Amino acid sequence: MRGSGVLVLAALALGTLASGVAAAADELAPASLPDDVVGSMPPLPARIDGPFDPSTPPIPAPSDSPFAANVRVSEADTPGNQNEVTMAVASDGRIHMGWNDRRAPEPDYRCGYSYSTDSGQTWSANRFLHVAGWTASGDPVVIVDSDDTVYFICMPFSRSGGGSRIVVYRSTDGGVTFDPPVTVSDTTSGFNDKPWAHAVGTTLHVCYANFVGGSELRYTRSTDGGQTWAPTRVLDNNGNGCVFASAASGMLYLGWVRGGGIYVLSSFDGGTTWSAPRFAGAAPFTSAGDQRAGPLPAIAADWNGGNVYVVWSADDGMGTWDVRFSRSTDNGVTWSAPVSPSDVLTGRQFMPGIGVDASGMVHVSWYDTRTGLVAYRYAASADGGQTWIPSLRVTDMEWATQYFIGDYTTLVADSLGNVNCAWADARSGEVEAYFARAPGPNPPILTRIDVAPPEAWTDADTPVMFSAIGYDQYGGLYPTNPAWQATGGTIVGGGYTPQLAGDWRVWANESGISGSAVVHVSPGALTRIEIAPPTATLTADETLQFTATGYDAQDNLVSISPTWAATNGSIAGGWFSPYRVGAWAVYANESGVSDSATVTVLPGVRFGDPDGAQFGVLIGPTFFFGDVGDVRPFLGLRFEAPLARRERRP
Repeated sequence: MRGSGVLVLAALALGTLASGVAAAADELAPASLPDDVVGSMPPLPARIDGPFDPSTPPIPAPSDSPFAANVRVSEADTPGNQNEVTMAVASDGRIHMGWNDRRAPEPDYRCGYSYSTDSGQTWSANRFLHVAGWTASGDPVVIVDSDDTVYFICMPFSRSGGGSRIVVYRSTDGGVTFDPPVTVSDTTSGFNDKPWAHAVGTTLHVCYANFVGGSELRYTRSTDGGQTWAPTRVLDNNGNGCVFASAASGMLYLGWVRGGGIYVLSSFDGGTTWSAPRFAGAAPFTSAGDQRAGPLPAIAADWNGGNVYVVWSADDGMGTWDVRFSRSTDNGVTWSAPVSPSDVLTGRQFMPGIGVDASGMVHVSWYDTRTGLVAYRYAASADGGQTWIPSLRVTDMEWATQYFIGDYTTLVADSLGNVNCAWADARSGEVEAYFARAPGPNPPILTRIDVAPPEAWTDADTPVMFSAIGYDQYGGLYPTNPAWQATGGTIVGGGYTPQLAGDWRVWANESGISGSAVVHVSPGALTRIEIAPPTATLTADETLQFTATGYDAQDNLVSISPTWAATNGSIAGGWFSPYRVGAWAVYANESGVSDSATVTVLPGVRFGDPDGAQFGVLIGPTFFFGDVGDVRPFLGLRFEAPLARRERRP
């Protein structure tokens, strides 16, 4: 009922005992209920007040922070059994609670009610709501509409096969007084069971199962404050435990269990038309002889975000029960694979409640026997159920298993962010209605940023895409839009463009929280070669060492082993030896990239010149044969070393 700032999260309606559990001796099953229908047991045991066994006393221990001390709401002035606790919180903070109540001197169960005006610390005197002429009353549901009008739905029934009805009481003074009941159900044949109710604005929606040769999912609504109701319609068959949720978009959801599965119907027009039931998850369930429970669902929607969530109990494959959770992000058309909000695999986890607060945080509670005794526990998720905080114990005492503690519990996250839990508690040996409140876990805030990948390898030519993943204080995902920084390159929106070869770091920063990653950058592809010296002058009798250095597009050094060439002279490994005088070019080439240098070659020095220049002379012939006095011509050849220039001298 969030139409006017009141955030009432769908309280859980777990159905009656699954098929196969024998009824207690003093229970009278309605006639003609098939054994293969979930919830085929009668709505309430006649009375289970069994003696308290002092050999297994409750274990005193504080509840986990931030849950406050537990408060008993049902009065313990006479022996009895109170169970199936329902709750609503009005926009003025008033808490309304209902439950099944069987206590002396009443002959059978009645619908019990109380309210609190001080955040659940104290409660008004208990009162009973019952329609005369029926044996008993039970399966209560309490809701408030956008005007804070209180509606209390109750099911009077007969244990002698006389059937049942669904009625609604209305209070316009905060639960101080109630108008006479108005009948909601129009099915006079069969057995009306497990009603649920929901308010969107001031429009009231009610559903229930009518067992008549099977079961029918019946639905109706009222637009005049519950004074009149539309004829009921059959939306599905052969299930039980219907529940509602709604979102600001106008979507209305109705879930229940049938045939070993959870199904959800959707309406986009406030219940005028409904989709076909859509499968949300498997619900195999094996009954236990010492604990009545069932797989019926609880459902809640993110009022602003639009997601819808459902929880239920199911076999865990290890001989016990676990809580399952599934979500839909497309108005109930498809559903995620179920996960468990529980943090253990031991013991039973069953009868969950669920709600979503104004920030979108999902809250789930359930009964838990991980210690061997029964407690009520709680967990929350800030990312739509993908991750969960470790569960917290709501109860400040635990107790030995009691067979009947009702069929549902309730969790309500109110408009102020408080998490309100209501459950049936057997710490005293009798089952009583209890309440505890905690301020909702602190709203999720960004506490950690992880940059992915945490380490990357690339070259100076190849960008790398990094992403920032934010987490809140509970380990849940948190949306983040960080500012990016980097060394050795630039980064925009997580896209890192390297510039310098080396080992560098990138950072994602938001609200004082920072995460980082390391990026190793190697040089890019060769794009340029530089020869040193770029110009040189030497004589023909000298040699010169040239060097070649490779660079990528970012001016990072690239290791090369070039091929050398010269237009005149010889060159190997960069060592140039000239042949002739002139201006020549030296080249270094690798992978299609090249550079050149210019070398000017001057004549070498002369031997014997007055200025000390060096040159060489060849005289020929170098020997001859002749007689004394013979005259022979000789040729003299002058040259600089090496043979860069030749001159003839007589």
